Amino acid sequence: MRLLAPSSTFEARRFACKQLGIIGSSRALPALGSLLKSEETVGIACLALTTYPPGKADKLLRAALPAARGTACIQIINTLGDRRDAKAVGLLAQAAANADLAVASAAVAALGKVGNRAAWKAIASFSKAPSPALQTTLTEATVRCADALAGSGDHKTATPIYEGLLAPSQPAYIRRAAFEALLRLDKAHANRASSRSCTDRTPP
Repeated sequence: MRLLAPSSTFEARRFACKQLGIIGSSRALPALGSLLKSEETVGIACLALTTYPPGKADKLLRAALPAARGTACIQIINTLGDRRDAKAVGLLAQAAANADLAVASAAVAALGKVGNRAAWKAIASFSKAPSPALQTTLTEATVRCADALAGSGDHKTATPIYEGLLAPSQPAYIRRAAFEALLRLDKAHANRASSRSCTDRTPP
């Protein structure tokens, strides 16, 4: 942790962050939080925090996001998305409306990674009147979010999302992915129904 001091070289601080990503404890969080405030060091701080357990590290990243700008903002957003921090959905939705296209695109992608109902609600709100520059990112985030919902067992929410992706206006590869996902959901539903039917049968 002493290697994270401002007096240390960047290389020394990067080395320390790599090690903290492996063996770091909550004791190092205040020092890593300080690194999140500088565009020079935010990347190495995110590198360390990526492997931290859910909870305090996520709170630290969320606290740093509102004041971050440019590349620093994007790196924090990417880390929150990779960590699938459900509590960051509100902040990510705000960032998705940012005038900076790179920040907005990163936030939409992160919402897709979070992939819960709240994230889908945010993605859907932007999809109603999408910016042409964000259209591809929104579509990919929609697919990723639907996959996450389906993977968590929320087929009721995932199914209509996939059905919406079958629209002729969608690229062929998106329609194909959505169709294959719907087939998987139908098969899973059929298997569960068959299993229940076998369980409910009265033995002769």
